[in-house]
Amino acid sequence: MKKYASKLLLFGEYTIIKGGSALAFPLSNYCGNWDFSDDVDNANLLEWKKYIEGEQSHNSSVFGIDTERFEVDLKKGLFFNSDIPMGYGVGSSGALCAALYDEYAVKISKLLPASENVFQLKMIFQMLENFFHGSSSGVDPLICYLNQPLLLKGKREAELIKLKSPINNQSAIFLLDTRRSRQTEPLVNFFLEKLKNENFSTSFEMEWCVYNEAIIEAFLNQNHIDFFENIHLLSQFQYNHLSRMIPDDFVEIWKNGLESQLYTIKLCGAGGGGFLLGFTEDWEATKKVLRVSGFELIRVRTL
Repeated sequence: MKKYASKLLLFGEYTIIKGGSALAFPLSNYCGNWDFSDDVDNANLLEWKKYIEGEQSHNSSVFGIDTERFEVDLKKGLFFNSDIPMGYGVGSSGALCAALYDEYAVKISKLLPASENVFQLKMIFQMLENFFHGSSSGVDPLICYLNQPLLLKGKREAELIKLKSPINNQSAIFLLDTRRSRQTEPLVNFFLEKLKNENFSTSFEMEWCVYNEAIIEAFLNQNHIDFFENIHLLSQFQYNHLSRMIPDDFVEIWKNGLESQLYTIKLCGAGGGGFLLGFTEDWEATKKVLRVSGFELIRVRTL
């Protein structure tokens, strides 16, 4: 059956709240697909089906999920077979929503001009994923469904893009597994509380948001000098101001990266657990240093 990739929010964690840019792309390291089994507990999917039916009673013209066929298949043992880690911020529920829409919905691409598809899809996925998170942006399932990189500007603009082919095979974007899941909502609430502090709010807008825009521009243009300069500044800001979001046993290697400049670590999504994101111009040397400390690295892309 068709597989649906997970997703990675590369840049823009939290800055998108203030209308900043964000860049995300499909993460093929993990994926999921529909499957059938005689011995499966899909009670949560049945509850989701009921939720969708309730939502569609108010939004039937744009929602379009065939819940009757979905229920029939659920009773036959349908389940979502996935190796996407839950609570890691890489789109476990996003891939599920993408799979549901792809298999059981009337595709809006047949109903709307192409220019309207991305935003309309985002709104549909937002409604679908609200069941799992209470409040969803719709971005995760959108990326999992389209299987293309997405450049976001604030909460309303979403543009499909093509990334240039990497030019430095010695470089790497990598993931560090903190070996613990986390819940997004408490972390976002913590961050929003910090924004109420005038000093932090000013620093966030004048530093973090500025670094983030520069990072995305440099990454898209393959300007490695500007990219690593600004990713280092962002990493230092997060280390100084958001230590609560860095798991205790990763604080030292985060600090070592800042001091040695061999690699740079930043939050991946909400932080607090799941994966951390790393960047380096020397992949082999970085692997040796971090693996000696007992950490496993997952390379997801060169720069």
